[in-house]
Amino acid sequence: MTLKLSSKGQVVIPSSVRKKYKMAAHSRLELVDLAGEIVLVLMPSPRYLLDTSALICYLAEEKEAGEVAKVKTASSIPFIALTELYYLLWEKRGKAEADNIYGLVRSWRLPTVFPNERILLTAGRIKAQHGLGIADSYIAACAHETGETLLTKDNDYRSLQKEIAIQFL
Repeated sequence: MTLKLSSKGQVVIPSSVRKKYKMAAHSRLELVDLAGEIVLVLMPSPRYLLDTSALICYLAEEKEAGEVAKVKTASSIPFIALTELYYLLWEKRGKAEADNIYGLVRSWRLPTVFPNERILLTAGRIKAQHGLGIADSYIAACAHETGETLLTKDNDYRSLQKEIAIQFL
């Protein structure tokens, strides 16, 4: 199959291939250079979404950190959890430590879930209907959009158990 590279360096994968391999938005592909041949490898989709409390649990080596470690490589992180983690670290330990730990988390190379229109609207609905804080509303909306299981220690999500899959630590 021949594909054409756009002026922006993008390639469109035909819908027949996307359907055959069950590829959707946020599907991850790894570009592999095999002795001069370029191969695209479909990576397993993350199955868990780590909220801020799960990240802190893992980084602080709390008793549930082992549960986070088991799913870490099959996880993604919502953009707002990274923001919240950075803010909390800066507030408690200063900018240098926040920068270091943020760099560590990014070195895990986990996908980051950024908001699209559906996530924006879903977060607004969740905030209005469930009274969660805005960060938690965005995290829940990211789980809703991706279909991933939210991994958390935060009991505020309990009201959303019928809408999204949640695993409490």
